[in-house]
Amino acid sequence: MRLPERTSVGGGGHTLPSTRHRRQERRTSIVDGVVSPHHRNLVAYFLSTEVAKDIAGIVVVTGALLVYGLLQERIVTIGFGAEKEVFSHSIFLVLCNRLVTVAMALLYLVCSRTTTAPAAPLKSYASVSLTNVIATACQYEALQYVSFAVQTLAKSAKALPVMLWSTLYMRKRFKVSEYLHAFCITLGCSVFILTGHVRSRVADKALARAAVVVEGTGMGVEGDAALVLIGGGLMVLYLFVDGLTSTWQDSMFRGYPVSVADQVLYTTSFSMGLSFIGCVATHQLLPPLAFLARNPEAIAWILALSVASALVQLVISWTIKRYGAVVFATIMTTRQFFSILLSSVVFLTPLTLGQWAGTLLVFGAIYAKAAQKFSEHRQHVQATEAKHHEDDRDMVETPTKPAVAEQHKSAPLASGHTPVHKSPLNRDSHGHLHTSSSLELKTPLLERHPREAMGRAASGGGMSADAHPHSHKDGEERV
Repeated sequence: MRLPERTSVGGGGHTLPSTRHRRQERRTSIVDGVVSPHHRNLVAYFLSTEVAKDIAGIVVVTGALLVYGLLQERIVTIGFGAEKEVFSHSIFLVLCNRLVTVAMALLYLVCSRTTTAPAAPLKSYASVSLTNVIATACQYEALQYVSFAVQTLAKSAKALPVMLWSTLYMRKRFKVSEYLHAFCITLGCSVFILTGHVRSRVADKALARAAVVVEGTGMGVEGDAALVLIGGGLMVLYLFVDGLTSTWQDSMFRGYPVSVADQVLYTTSFSMGLSFIGCVATHQLLPPLAFLARNPEAIAWILALSVASALVQLVISWTIKRYGAVVFATIMTTRQFFSILLSSVVFLTPLTLGQWAGTLLVFGAIYAKAAQKFSEHRQHVQATEAKHHEDDRDMVETPTKPAVAEQHKSAPLASGHTPVHKSPLNRDSHGHLHTSSSLELKTPLLERHPREAMGRAASGGGMSADAHPHSHKDGEERV
């Protein structure tokens, strides 16, 4: 027989807790005695809905970037079919990625019922799209000559070209510490390249294709020299073009009310058109289709890469909008480091001790810069809050100036009122400035000498409209 949870005592309606309730209360009292209120608040905070969303968002961003890197290396560096045929059509991959991204952006706009009208001039989207297509194609093509680790570290070294383009295009100035940070990253990349294996596993095939391309031009490039020239040149071009892309995106976001979906849709649409033109111009439209016909298993990999690329573009824009550039840079750095680890484990490409030292130097410099930016931002916020509190205190404690007081003494009192003092500016709990109406309105005679005021009213003088405490409807707005 199931017992009730609470047992009645007498007829007065008083109840005693059941055994289950007493055990629960005992456990709660034990936890309250062991865990301090501060830690209980922390636990409740980290289990709140917003924190759960933040953690889930960061995990999704990092996971999407890691999967995107692995799929990219799988398609470009590992062959398909019995003959291990390598997919070498980089611009076609860009075209597939942009097709899926446009479809997902349109689906998002339709579901959210957001307008599809462009918020910026079309030439702004086209400029960003052109540099983005070139950067992505160089990124894919470079994997055929250099290893994934070299490509990943080279992405971290784009601080110098970004600083250069920002100085030339946006007239920005940088501190000595920022140049030192960029130098440390470049030094780490150099150490990585000079102390270990940097060739791609399909470098020989790529060099053979490159030799066919340059045949008859008089260029005697072969072996490691060709590897350094072509692979390094592609990564240098990627760095400068990608830095220009970021600069133009920053300029567009600052100059126009562009949303995330709007930017992704129109930039990707232009990228899709440019990729198609590039495929036709370089004869990379029919050969990839023939490759997919010979190796149908590659279709699933390319589709997965395209979906991952679309998700990466969306989550990157969402991350920057929600958390800011500093948090996004930290996430990207963490992703790049773990991408190198996953690549070494999954694709069996071990690193030397010198390469690990170069890797740690690169990511150490990046994390140091992120910590410096976070510290500067926190100090700026604290200084701003302190200045606001100091201004509020000065406004409250500042006495009336003697000249103003003397002028008020010599001025005639109209309708039995004291002179008007300008109200100090105060801040509410949200930091907004407002005036104190109690110091702003003239003090009526009724509040100072009630009997005298009533006598005047009885004799016919009455109180003027200005003397009435509620006659000014805009009293709280006057200064």
